[in-house]
Amino acid sequence: MSQITKPLLFNSVSGQRIQRWAPWGCLLIVGLILAAILAPIFASAKWAARHTVNLSNLKAIGNACLVYAEDFGDRFPKTERWMDSIDPYSIKLDYYRSPMRTDGAYGYAMNSDLSAELLRDVEAPATTILFYETRRGGRNCSRPAIQIPADVPLGREGASIGVAFSDGHAKYLTPSILAEAVLHPNPPK
Repeated sequence: MSQITKPLLFNSVSGQRIQRWAPWGCLLIVGLILAAILAPIFASAKWAARHTVNLSNLKAIGNACLVYAEDFGDRFPKTERWMDSIDPYSIKLDYYRSPMRTDGAYGYAMNSDLSAELLRDVEAPATTILFYETRRGGRNCSRPAIQIPADVPLGREGASIGVAFSDGHAKYLTPSILAEAVLHPNPPK
């Protein structure tokens, strides 16, 4: 019996063999093209998810602080031990670690101007910053409000920074709005 062979394709002019693309080769190229197109989309989705978790953490920390204040004579915790004070009011300790930080350190600080202040002494709770993202990663980190713009996380200069306000809401502020909120915070009486 003779073997059945596939016909070879030849160029009629040069007589050289013409090679065909295998189906798996075409699939490989299509897969590489799709990966190149979809990689930035997945990266931006991951970045957006980190921003959402970051804002959620700030809101949870702010709400835990307000519940603490209700139990302790309507006073904010002392900044020297604010994390330790609101731990019983936090659902999980992961709230203190910012997903925006790659080093795993704590990523939030408390406005030390509000240390042990009464809730009613805050003139404008909706515009007074209580917690914010920080470049310093220590436990119980705090700074006065006037120093918040200088404490922007490294690599995030010019980007929006997450903050929690003393009324319990949280949002991102651009550097110019952050500076305005710090310069005119309506501090406690």
